[in-house]
Amino acid sequence: MTLKNKIISLVKYWGIKFPRDLEDPSDLEWPEGWDALHYDDIPKFTRELSREICSEHILYNVPACALGRRTDKDDFLFQIESVSGRFAVVHLTWQKETNPQWPSTSVFNSFEECFSY
Repeated sequence: MTLKNKIISLVKYWGIKFPRDLEDPSDLEWPEGWDALHYDDIPKFTRELSREICSEHILYNVPACALGRRTDKDDFLFQIESVSGRFAVVHLTWQKETNPQWPSTSVFNSFEECFSY
């Protein structure tokens, strides 16, 4: 079983909707300060995003899967399936939010764009 298939299995097990063209985090070239998540951690951070966002948040009901984490902050890279982009950098707050501006989220069309903001 490939790492990508393991990720999909874990995410499906937890009942999380994931993007159809899911990237394998270990295949991506991460810039300095970012690390790919271990596949065991992916469902935990993906569930955390789902727990935090309110129904007015830009990522509400959008298929998403955590791929990586910034090493010095609580910023996570999620692959998403949205008309506004394919990736999102999200600053998790570790609490349920009622304000749609939190967790703060920036959406990008490509993996490389995520690191040039």
